[in-house]
Amino acid sequence: MSICPIFDKSVIAVTGNDRATFLQAQLTADIEALAEGNSCFACHCDAKGKTWAIYEVLCEAEQLLLITDTSTVNNSLNEFKKYGVFAKATFTDVTDQYYQVGVAADHLSTTLEQLAANSSGNSLQAAQAHSDNFQSQCIEYQEQHLWTTYFSHPIPRYRLLVPIALANASDADLSNLALEQLSATAQFWAIQHIQAGIPTLTTANSASFIPQQMNMQALDAICFTKGCYMGQEMVARTKYLGKNKRAGAILKADTALPNVELAQSDTSESAPALQLEMQLGDNWRRSGTVLSIAGTNEQTWLFAVLPNDLAGSEVFRLSNHPEVNFTLQTLPYSLTDAADAGKM
Repeated sequence: MSICPIFDKSVIAVTGNDRATFLQAQLTADIEALAEGNSCFACHCDAKGKTWAIYEVLCEAEQLLLITDTSTVNNSLNEFKKYGVFAKATFTDVTDQYYQVGVAADHLSTTLEQLAANSSGNSLQAAQAHSDNFQSQCIEYQEQHLWTTYFSHPIPRYRLLVPIALANASDADLSNLALEQLSATAQFWAIQHIQAGIPTLTTANSASFIPQQMNMQALDAICFTKGCYMGQEMVARTKYLGKNKRAGAILKADTALPNVELAQSDTSESAPALQLEMQLGDNWRRSGTVLSIAGTNEQTWLFAVLPNDLAGSEVFRLSNHPEVNFTLQTLPYSLTDAADAGKM
């Protein structure tokens, strides 16, 4: 079992009677169909269908929690507030009210009992591994909500979202116990997300790509049968008219990249997006944009937006690190659903 910190995600709480209705008209997923205790991926797009931010939406009885990349939260939050002034919905950055850790384990029930070892005899509801790739479970504990989110690829793992109020309770010191057990770095969790084909966004890439160019349809983040939402026309046109020429790709180099943690953490507005070049004979041509990067002492992993007609044998390099070559890896999901396959 490996436990690692998660530092690069922010949490927005959406409250008010119109919260689901408002988000239904803003996000790509069917928010109104989301049952209490369940979750989904969703994209927040501009009018041209370009993605401001990628969210994991967690549904509670009195609020919706939106987990997103910290570097994109301000722009997206400002857009929500701009259009939410006429709705009974309030958006609050509550990141400092939670702590997040990643746990790599086949089953989480034992881990949860360990995290609750300091409690006064109360036990957490056991959370067993789910069969789907992305599933969340809301556990009520001491009148607080503790979320576990399960990811099946590339290894079984969970994210714990724990209220600080619960973690700091005198009889349930979850945060201290979790931190004492840290056995992996944030890079470990970032690599797992890349290998799972889950994109992340930085400030430099916000509002640059439509959801399908980042494979969000494969993560069930887009509902093509619900009503209007911001950017729907472009998202639908991309699906039904076959306008998309790019897709998300996983790449690996069997070399450690210098300062890979620095490259991943540079999320300032002035930080440029990392660019990929593809080898063409003796030459190299700009071919794509890196969304996320993570590495170990032996490997470097990328998730990037590239042309979607590649053969799979191409060789790539970062424009600012031409000494390191990357090759394409197999995606853990299909980018062609049954309906699209019938059109081909």
